[in-house]
Amino acid sequence: PRSAAKNILKQKQNGIENIVLDK
Repeated sequence: PRSAAKNILKQKQNGIENIVLDK
């Protein structure tokens, strides 16, 4: 389960980075 949580955190970080790049 730990790896899954890390993957979710990575996805959230990537989503935030994508939003910043879009702006």
